[in-house]
Amino acid sequence: MKGFNPNAGGVGIIGVGSYVPETVLKSADVEARAGMPAGDIEKKVGVRERRIVNDDETASGMSAASANQ
Repeated sequence: MKGFNPNAGGVGIIGVGSYVPETVLKSADVEARAGMPAGDIEKKVGVRERRIVNDDETASGMSAASANQ
């Protein structure tokens, strides 16, 4: 890797990864269930959607998926 010297004794970031669960819960769905006005959550909190883990997803599994990109 360019610029990385393992003998320099320092610490550095040599890579990044990401993973998000596949299941999406939209704010519109939460608003409908709660009887809230449309757009209320996004207006007040700024959240349009959130990701929900499935029963078979774990923190370690998501970390591994992120690292394997």
